[in-house]
Amino acid sequence: MEAIADAKVDMKDLAVAVYGDTAIATFNGEFSGKFGGKPLSMKQAATLVFVKYKGDWKIVHEQFSPIGAPPSRGAENNAAAPAGQGSGRAQ
Repeated sequence: MEAIADAKVDMKDLAVAVYGDTAIATFNGEFSGKFGGKPLSMKQAATLVFVKYKGDWKIVHEQFSPIGAPPSRGAENNAAAPAGQGSGRAQ
């Protein structure tokens, strides 16, 4: 399995709330790096949960969600469903 190289996150709108021995950090950011030698970039929203354990802050949970439209997967995936095979949405 190939790893992402030169990974970088430019954090914006960082907010940290501390509740005793628990802290929650949220931010929006631009992630960039290289995968398979090709540049990779995406905007994301992130949440990190920290717990103070034996005097040190440890990440116990992290969540990242893309911001914006999903990347295009090509015309073959954007074609309409054949007649009689709906999109799954209620009509």
